[in-house]
Amino acid sequence: MAARYRLLLCLLLLATSLIVAGPAGAAPIGNDAYQRTWDRTDKPVAAFQVSRTWMWGPEANTGVMNEPYVDAAGGQRQVQYFDKSRMEINNPNGDQNSIWYVTNGLLVRELITGAMAVGDNTYEQRRAAEVNASGDPDDPNAPTYATFNGLLNAPALALNAAVTQRLDRNGNVTDDPGLSGQNVTVATVDDNTHHSIANVFWDFMNSSGTVWENGNYVNAPLFQNPFFATGRPITEPYWVNVKVAGTQRDVLLQCFERRCLTYNPANADGWKVEAGNVGQHYYTWRYGSGAPADGPVLYHSALTDWPSFNQNGDSAGAAGGTYHMTAANQRFPRVKGHDLNFTDSTVSVAVKMASQSQKAGACLFTRLVGQDTAHYALCMAADGKAQASYDYFDAQNNPQTQVLLEAKQYDGTLPANQWNTLKITAKGNSLWFFINGVLMGTATAPSGGPANGNIGIGVGNADTNPAEYEFQNMLVYGVQ
Repeated sequence: MAARYRLLLCLLLLATSLIVAGPAGAAPIGNDAYQRTWDRTDKPVAAFQVSRTWMWGPEANTGVMNEPYVDAAGGQRQVQYFDKSRMEINNPNGDQNSIWYVTNGLLVRELITGAMAVGDNTYEQRRAAEVNASGDPDDPNAPTYATFNGLLNAPALALNAAVTQRLDRNGNVTDDPGLSGQNVTVATVDDNTHHSIANVFWDFMNSSGTVWENGNYVNAPLFQNPFFATGRPITEPYWVNVKVAGTQRDVLLQCFERRCLTYNPANADGWKVEAGNVGQHYYTWRYGSGAPADGPVLYHSALTDWPSFNQNGDSAGAAGGTYHMTAANQRFPRVKGHDLNFTDSTVSVAVKMASQSQKAGACLFTRLVGQDTAHYALCMAADGKAQASYDYFDAQNNPQTQVLLEAKQYDGTLPANQWNTLKITAKGNSLWFFINGVLMGTATAPSGGPANGNIGIGVGNADTNPAEYEFQNMLVYGVQ
C-alpha cells in the first residue's frame, strides 16, 4: 500500500509541466409570489407606464430551479434567475404578505468574495468573479467583481463629501477633483456596514413612482424598504471609465449586497440610475463550467467529527474548528468518511497548507472502495500544481495510478497556504474536476473504475520534516 501512495505522490510532485453557458433564455415566472414581486416594479416598465430601469428584467431567464442549501428542507431550495437578480423563498411557510417572503440573494457579496452560499452559514469557496461589474462585457479595462475584493474594508467617505474617487480594473483608487462638477455627494453612511451611499443612489432607493399594487397602477414608494432590492452597501461609490454600447463613459458604480447600481449622467431621465445585470453574471459564474448542476445537499461536515489518530509519526484530529492532518516523511496518511456511500454526486472540501513544506500535497477522494482499494483523487501540491487520477490495485495486488488530468498549475488556484476548495463531480462514467469553482478539466472513468463509494482526504509528504494541512467544510451534493 505504501508503494502505491509513494507512486501517486511522485506523480503529483515531480510533473513539470470554458464553454461559458448563460441562462437558457426567456422563461415564465414560476409562481404567484415571484410574479407579485416582479409585477410591483417591472410590470409598469413592461407596459410602458413608466420609463425607468428594470429591477428584475423583462422576463425570467430560467425556470424555477432547485439549488443546494443545507438549511432548507430536503437540502435544497427553489430559486429563479432574472437579468438583475435571483428570486428565492427561504421559508415557504412564512407570511406571504411580508415584503421579505420573496428575497433576492446576496449575489454581489458572493461574486466579490467568491464565497458561494450553500446554507445560512455554509459556503463553498470559489475564485471571485472576473466578470465586468459595469459597462460592456467585452471591455478589457472595466472593473470586475474581483476588483472589489480588496476594497470591502475601505473607509467611508465623510457625510456630504463630494464623490471624486476613480477606480480602475486593478483596484487602484485615485482622486479626480474634476469630478466634483458632477454634484455627486455622500447622502448617508450605513450603520451596519459603515459604507457611504452616494446621493444619486440613496435618492433612487427612496424614490416613488408608478408601481403595480392590488391590480392597479398607483404612485407609491418604489421600494417598501429602501434596502429591499439592493441590500446594504459593501463598497464605496467609485467613478469608473467604461465602454457603454461601445462608447467610453464616466459612470458611477457602487456595489451593495444584492445589486450593483450605476449612475450614468449621459442617460435619459429614469435611466440615469440602473441596476447591473447581477443575475446574469452570477448564473454564468456559478454554472458556466458545463458540469451537472449541484442537487440537494446529501452530507455536510466541518470534519471536526472525523476520526483522529496518532501513529508512525502521522496524526490527525480536530483543532481550532478545522481538521488537521500531519504526514511524516515519505508517508501518505488518509482518512475516509463514516461508512458513507455515494453514486452520482459532487464532493468538495477546503484545504490549506499549515506547514512550510515544499514537497507535500493534499488530496480529496471520491468513490473510495472498501479499505481504499480504488478511488478517484484530486490532489494539490505545495507548489500549487494539481493533478487528478484514478488509483487502484490490479489483479496481482499491485498499486496502479492512471493520470486523468496532468499535474500543472490550473486557473483559479491560490497559493497552497491559503484556502483552496477541491471539488469532484461524478455522474455515470463522467468526471469533472474543479479548484475554487474553476473547471480544471473533465475525464471519463476508466473501464472497471468504481461507480460508487465513500469519500476521503489525505496528505502526502516527501519532505524531511512533517507536512501539515488543514481541512474544513466537506460537502456532498446530489447531481441534476
